[in-house]
Amino acid sequence: MLELSGIAAAYGRVKVLHDVSLSVCEGEVVCVLGRNGAGKTSTMKAIMGLLPLSAGQITVDGTRLDTLPVDHVAKHRVAYTPQGRRLFPELTVRENLEIGLMARGEDSRVLDWVLELFPRLEERMNQLAHTLSGGEQQMAAIGRALCINPRFLLLDEPTEGLQPSIVALIQEVVSTLSKSGVGVLLVEQRIDAVLSIADKVAFIENGYSREVVPAATLKTDRSLLEKYVGV
Repeated sequence: MLELSGIAAAYGRVKVLHDVSLSVCEGEVVCVLGRNGAGKTSTMKAIMGLLPLSAGQITVDGTRLDTLPVDHVAKHRVAYTPQGRRLFPELTVRENLEIGLMARGEDSRVLDWVLELFPRLEERMNQLAHTLSGGEQQMAAIGRALCINPRFLLLDEPTEGLQPSIVALIQEVVSTLSKSGVGVLLVEQRIDAVLSIADKVAFIENGYSREVVPAATLKTDRSLLEKYVGV
């Protein structure tokens, strides 16, 4: 289990997380929802060690991640696809994916698995990342994260600005990953897309954890969406 217990963090003197607790089990899809500035992306960065904690702890099966160097988080099979993709634009798709493989020393079998999930990437392996379409770049970004063969995958706004066919593909991949035992922590603003694949929804407001509810509950009762997201 990936577990956050009462974490707090700040950018300099600006406190952005005050008390956030949530958990993701293997094979579970948990979506984090909240308004802009609620602390969703900061929570993701904290898990990956990119935002140091001032309180609380983050563990995987009881092993603390928050005390590790940043480059050791991936060794515990926690992967991250940040908002905006952050590919190496002047490297090819193959080279971007190989960087993911090197993080844990994974071999070509993991790469083959990634290309099964995203067949289009196989057609683009020798193409520079900056020449890809937005949807192809997102595939490559998620694919690079998957190249560490994760137990837990963090996705920050993976469908932002993408056409419906690519959104559907990413939904399908997330569903496939969860069925294979990968836990997914997802930040997403497309509410209907979230409700179709999530097991639980965790609301964050002003850096504090609020309700955690089954996603199915929100399909019939949207009051929490109105309260915490304003839709």
